[in-house]
Amino acid sequence: GMYMNLKQLIGVFIILIGCGLFGVSSYITAQVDEGKVEVSSAQRKVDQGKQLFSLSPYTKPVGKGLTDAAQNKINIGKEDIARYEAMAAAFQIGGWIAVGVGAVVTILLFNWIKPKRKR
Repeated sequence: GMYMNLKQLIGVFIILIGCGLFGVSSYITAQVDEGKVEVSSAQRKVDQGKQLFSLSPYTKPVGKGLTDAAQNKINIGKEDIARYEAMAAAFQIGGWIAVGVGAVVTILLFNWIKPKRKR
């Protein structure tokens, strides 16, 4: 009676947690994609800056100072992106595991509820 329903609720709850993990994962992925766009446009600007400043030997050191600082920020951004991508992947794997476990728990318990002796 009650005991089985509780277990089924647990199964459904685990599935909901899995769906939540998928949601977090897709949110992070969306943020990361935005970050990638920003990083690549920043990289283009830095590369253009390097070309502009390197036209003259006088502006080259100035340009190097400016572009190096920007390049550092870009590199940190790329590291952050890699870290968040790993996190999103982990959440997604966690989501699959949770949904799988929840489904197994729910299905197995549905089977256990059926009367076993029918010979």
